[in-house]
Amino acid sequence: MKKLFRWLLGISFSVLLLVVLLISVVTIFRIPIDLTRFKDPVEELLSKGLNRPVSIEQSIVISTSLNPYFTIKGLKIANPEGFGTDDFLSMDLARIQVELMPILQKKVHITEIQVQRLHVTLEETVDGRVNWAFNAKEESDKKPSTLPEPAEKPASPEASPELSSDTLIVRKLDLQ
Repeated sequence: MKKLFRWLLGISFSVLLLVVLLISVVTIFRIPIDLTRFKDPVEELLSKGLNRPVSIEQSIVISTSLNPYFTIKGLKIANPEGFGTDDFLSMDLARIQVELMPILQKKVHITEIQVQRLHVTLEETVDGRVNWAFNAKEESDKKPSTLPEPAEKPASPEASPELSSDTLIVRKLDLQ
C-alpha cells in the first residue's frame, strides 16, 4: 500500500512538473504558431462583424510568450456595394503585441502595433453614404416608423463596466 501511494504521488508530481515546465517554455520562448489553416473561419467572423467581405491573402501567425505577437499578412477589407473602388482597406502586414497579465484585470495593454503598406480609401457617394461607416447596412435596412421609439432605460451602475485611464494603452504605433 505504501509503494502504491509513493508511486501515485511520484506520478502526480511528475505530471505537475511537466505542466509547469511546458507553461514556462511557452511563455519564456517565442514559439511561432501558424494559424493560416484557420483563415476561412477568421475571415468569416471578421466579415460578419464588419458587414463586408474580409480576406486574408497570406498568413496568420501567433508567437507565444507573456507578450504574444499576432501577425496577419495580406489583409483586405472590401468596400460596400456602390463605391468606386474594390477595397476600403488593405495592408501587407499587421503585427500586434499584447501583454497578457493586464487582461486578468480586464485591461488591454498593447505594447506595439506595426502596420506595413497600409492603404485606406475613404469615399462618399452622391447620396451621402460613406464607406467608413461600418453599421451603414443596418441603418439602411431599418424601415421608417411613424411611431416614436421607446426611450431606453438608463443602464444600472452594476451593468456597465467602469472605464479608467489605463483600460486601453497603446505604447507604440508604427505605420509604414
